[in-house]
Amino acid sequence: MSAQQLGIFVRSQQNIKRDLKLQGHVSITAVRVCNGHMLAVIDERTVLHQSLSTNNKYTEIKIPTGPGDALVNIFLSPLGQHCLATTKQGENYYVQVKSGVAYSLKKLKGVLSSVAWNPECIKEGETGHILLGTTQGAIIETMVSSTGVVSVVKEHSTSFGTEKNLSISDIYLYMLNDDNPKAAKWLMLVCQPGRLCSVYASIDMSPTPKSNYIGAANLQADSQQICMSMQSTASSQTLPDLSALLVYPPHGEANRFLWLGPSGITIGKISLFADKPRDIVEEEDHMEHRRFEGRLERPTGVSLTEYHMLLAYPNRLNALSIYTKTVVYEDVWPTEFGNSVGLVSDPTSEFHWLFTSHVTMKYKPVDENRYVWRVFLERGDYAKALMIARSRLEIDPEAHELVLKRQADKYIAEKNFTAAAEILAQSTEAFEAVVLKFMSADDPRHLGLKTLLEKKLDGMSRPEDRLRREMLVIWLLEIQLAELAESRREGREQESADLATHLQRFLMRKNVHDSVVVNKDAVYNLMASHADFDSQLFLAKQIGDFDRVVDIHLIREHYKEALEILKSQASI
Repeated sequence: MSAQQLGIFVRSQQNIKRDLKLQGHVSITAVRVCNGHMLAVIDERTVLHQSLSTNNKYTEIKIPTGPGDALVNIFLSPLGQHCLATTKQGENYYVQVKSGVAYSLKKLKGVLSSVAWNPECIKEGETGHILLGTTQGAIIETMVSSTGVVSVVKEHSTSFGTEKNLSISDIYLYMLNDDNPKAAKWLMLVCQPGRLCSVYASIDMSPTPKSNYIGAANLQADSQQICMSMQSTASSQTLPDLSALLVYPPHGEANRFLWLGPSGITIGKISLFADKPRDIVEEEDHMEHRRFEGRLERPTGVSLTEYHMLLAYPNRLNALSIYTKTVVYEDVWPTEFGNSVGLVSDPTSEFHWLFTSHVTMKYKPVDENRYVWRVFLERGDYAKALMIARSRLEIDPEAHELVLKRQADKYIAEKNFTAAAEILAQSTEAFEAVVLKFMSADDPRHLGLKTLLEKKLDGMSRPEDRLRREMLVIWLLEIQLAELAESRREGREQESADLATHLQRFLMRKNVHDSVVVNKDAVYNLMASHADFDSQLFLAKQIGDFDRVVDIHLIREHYKEALEILKSQASI
């Protein structure tokens, strides 16, 4: 089956308990996947670690939770080295993924709801400075070693709005400069239910005091913050606690965001290095939550790609185009898989992972941008349409041709024939049909024809192109000689000089020179038909045809010059 016959995403699945032959009760409540490592909370105190590169190889990591306590979430660093686990009673644990050893983090209290991993730290021995968001709205700056030693705890009071104790749904951390590594400038994107904030901050990388704890530092003391609120109409229903923020690309410089909030989904642009804080996050579109049987349908998870937003619902996955907001892919899985619990993506790959209480489903993109070129084409964004169509040239060559044709037609309608020629030179449309678009005495079309022929000539480098190449050289010579002759007749001296220089440069081009040498008599005759002895003389000297040089000097009665040539060339 070809890529185009498949859906935009292809699902594969694994029944955790059955396929891995796990013992005891299994109920998945959280999953994280990064860099070939999948971690899943499968019961109140067990984290399953599965190496995706070695199929079915897994370990069960026991977390020493207290009586009556249970794991509620886990967070995995982008390279899959460090894991933080949190419980419903606000106890937290560090798991060194490679060894599978868990350490209690007694200095860190509170139910963690998000983690901003340090993009500058990829060490196995420590996390580097990271930010933790809690369900009570606190942001904690910390650093944890691979042996579970917490070397700093700095709790920040946020006050992002009038409402206190709002959970920190997601938090992202970006370094904006590293001129002073001890006090670098950072940008945080902080998401809470109905609120999205961009905050400048400084993180002090200097050695920490012996107490290791700094309480209630004010995050805004050295920073500016801009907050957006997700507004909803008075008549619209909302899902008050629904909140998530995703960015794309997940690594490096993010340029797009998806914000899931109480009233719907907002898509927009991110400009990390914007001059003004208010320009960092820019809303482009908002869509309200969909209704099913009269009620708002609550997504169980969201994910974001370059072209699509993925929404997980209890019994299906929908992929919506970022550009048209329409559903372009839907997957309804068998009822025995159970209802969706969540959806996560692997920031190091293109895969998206949906999970139920006992099944994990991997969604792999297949030719994901197959229709996107047409969206840009209809919008008149030919550059983006052409870029995508060109990337899929082997899969869908007709798309590439259509984009070229539509863009060229636009330029022709605007009488920009040179631009049209540059576009059509890339086309595989019959050469004769393309040339007909420019066959006119009209000056702009004439210039377009010349541009088209030159572009086509540049692309003819194969030995089998020799005859077509020679034809184009003669045609281009005729056009340029005619232009030069007309300019001279009308006394446009500067234009004549420029055209003569352009013609000489044309004759010196390697692919032109070779064709001219083979067909020199025809070229001489062509130049003679325009009474252009200067060009004849230039060409004869270029190709070392001294017999012709002497003949031209004699015709022009330049006897002294002819004699000098005869003296210097004893063989003549």
